[in-house]
Amino acid sequence: MTRPVWSSPDAPPSGLPPHANFSAMSRLRAACASSRCTWVWAFAASVLSTTVSGSATPGSSSDLEGELEEALRGGDECPPSGVLGGQGGPPSCALSALQLRGARQGQAAGADSIGASTGEGGGSIGVFESAPALEGSWSNEGRCSGEMPHELLFVMTPKDADRLERMAMDRTDPGSPNFRKWLSREGVVELVRNEVGLQALRTFLTGHEDLLSLRETRGGEVVRATAPVALWERLLRAEFSIRRHRGTGRQLVRAPSYALPQTLSAHVAGILKVVELGEPLLHAQRSNEVRTEINSPFAAMEQSCSPEARALVCDSFEELKAANPEVVSPPLLRSFYKMPPVARNGSLEAAQREVTSQMVYASLEQHWSPADRAKFVSAFSLTPARKVKELDLGDAMSSNAACRESPGSCAESNLDVQYMTAMSPWSHMGYFYMPKNTTFYEFLYRFITDTSEMRNIPHVISISYGMPEAGATQTAQRAFDVTAKALTLQGITLLAASGDDGAAGTLDRNEQMWPCWLTQRYGLQVSWPASSPWVTAVGATMGAASSNREVVCSVNASGPAAEATRRRPALITSGGGFSMRLARPPWQAGHHAKPSRGVPDVSLAGHAYAIVLGGKWLTVDGTSASSPTLGGMVSLINAQRISAGLNRVGFLNPVLYAHPEVLNDVREGDNRCGSLGTPCCGGYEAGIGWDPTTGLGSVDFSKLAAVLSEGGK
Repeated sequence: MTRPVWSSPDAPPSGLPPHANFSAMSRLRAACASSRCTWVWAFAASVLSTTVSGSATPGSSSDLEGELEEALRGGDECPPSGVLGGQGGPPSCALSALQLRGARQGQAAGADSIGASTGEGGGSIGVFESAPALEGSWSNEGRCSGEMPHELLFVMTPKDADRLERMAMDRTDPGSPNFRKWLSREGVVELVRNEVGLQALRTFLTGHEDLLSLRETRGGEVVRATAPVALWERLLRAEFSIRRHRGTGRQLVRAPSYALPQTLSAHVAGILKVVELGEPLLHAQRSNEVRTEINSPFAAMEQSCSPEARALVCDSFEELKAANPEVVSPPLLRSFYKMPPVARNGSLEAAQREVTSQMVYASLEQHWSPADRAKFVSAFSLTPARKVKELDLGDAMSSNAACRESPGSCAESNLDVQYMTAMSPWSHMGYFYMPKNTTFYEFLYRFITDTSEMRNIPHVISISYGMPEAGATQTAQRAFDVTAKALTLQGITLLAASGDDGAAGTLDRNEQMWPCWLTQRYGLQVSWPASSPWVTAVGATMGAASSNREVVCSVNASGPAAEATRRRPALITSGGGFSMRLARPPWQAGHHAKPSRGVPDVSLAGHAYAIVLGGKWLTVDGTSASSPTLGGMVSLINAQRISAGLNRVGFLNPVLYAHPEVLNDVREGDNRCGSLGTPCCGGYEAGIGWDPTTGLGSVDFSKLAAVLSEGGK
């Protein structure tokens, strides 16, 4: 891997586009050098082709030159210690003045716009929301017909938002007398359902004869309304166009902005399916071996079970382990993280664990294979796993044939189902499907509406979806957080993968103009919804299969634990950093000095997981391996608590931050690089205590189980 450094003040870095203003850049470098900064242009060897994700419409070269000049005039200073940038070298600040300015611009651009105007049916406009700064790889195909039906989702403000927040805080505070006194679904509905607002919205919408349909969720969190585009344009002062995804051809009807009549602004937090786009891709999902090797035209000649093979594909786990001794398996995880053995069929422990439930929200256009799961379970002598309950919401499905014919379309699903099952095989297991070419936001819509409608919500939910925070609308973030607080009050544990692309998020995958240009414009990015304060964000480590201490899972990992995996280096870099929008939650006070939410909270092994895919054994990497694995662990603790007459664990974070001693502090590594084949755009170092690479560290199950049952609460 080559890492050229721009060492001459007047020489451009190799590979930079010819239209760049090198004079301005050289002056910027000189200005930063005077503050002891090092401008490093990092290039990763392009071993694997990467999918462009999270891209934005590039600005003109003159715009970028202007930003460079403005950064020089603005007097931006180097960031504080603890931030790394570029590649290696002596301790230095990571981000250039432009990157710091870009982060501030991204933060401002990502926020909702608030204004006042006038519109039909409500007088003064109270709320105005624009598309997020980072829209993604979508082209504008022109205005759509006014007769086209289009569904909108009106996100309601909770009846008492302040009380909802206070109660969620109170019931998850280990020092409160109400700690873990969870509410029923009906009790939560009483807090959330805004009947006054719902009636106002119904009256407003049904007053228009063009309205085609109107329905609301059980808890009244969301109202779904369908009407011709022309009606929405009149009511919301919006101009809808057809937006086409450049990669998949998927089309959406969206507008650049919208407004709410003042009569609704007190009751409606925002509207979905107006401005948000999102990428039809998983964020924390993949093994690059699966994505680029198995589906590659060179796969046949490169795949074998030989230790020298570029992509290991074996007939049995024993062969896989012989070719790669550092492979991670369920027995290794149970041993390394001090978990109890799998309960025997017919035992008291098995009966106790059967009362728990867990679910993975893990698949966009993915299938999973029951035959692969059966082979996986059999290889590790697990008890006969319970049947997976499927929520089939489209053309994704369980399919042995699909996983044989197109293994890449099953990698994420098989990984999540196999490892959540392996950690807690007696728990009721659920799997959530989404249709082909679904965007991240459509997952959000279903997550909100389905958890509202479920009679028996799974006790533990793991989410492997994610997107750069700059690409999320604030309406989406508010809607998710209300749902997350409602689930928290019911004792549901929410986990989310922190991402596979380092501190830059998926922005480092787009090199349309030059490496790291999107990071320079928008700043380092945490993954959302992992950045929500109401989920436990899970990062990835490596080294569990060696006798050394764990290190940050990253493509540029060093140290003994990384050396042990040199034959099969990491394919991903664990995501982490600081939110640009969300404030630091109370439980993180004293763990870092930033005013914003830090990610991740904890970590687990995320490198070289053995899975069965299309009947073959291979290894995959990802924080979406770490998250469902932790989910299975939580299910075991839930079983212990329920058998002792205690309530479920619920939200983990306040207890974790109050007891960091139950975690294995990870002190080596950084997350400045992205996944394999992408540039290194800046990031953070691991250190003592919480850090934005692995959070508080990895789990010691025996200690965690003890503290989560402490005091009989």
